[in-house]
Amino acid sequence: VELQNKLSRKAKFRTIIALNITNKQYLFEGICDGEILNEKTGAKGFGYDPIFIPQGSSITSAQMSPHEKDLRSHRGISLRAIAPHVIELLGTLG
Repeated sequence: VELQNKLSRKAKFRTIIALNITNKQYLFEGICDGEILNEKTGAKGFGYDPIFIPQGSSITSAQMSPHEKDLRSHRGISLRAIAPHVIELLGTLG
């Protein structure tokens, strides 16, 4: 137990999405920092959601609504970053 208390429970989840257009590459990164719990809490989500508390939150990802989780999610952050570029690209096709 003493050793376990000294171990860092910090975690970082990262998503990088690449957009390749006419020989140019753009990278969009989403990072979600937080902490890993010792026990599962919450029934929503999948994977690490029941043991991960995002930084600035007091509940696990598995306890959040889908909307709240998406706002903090590394995937959601990277997708929101790429969205304006994809919308602009689609506008040039028409």
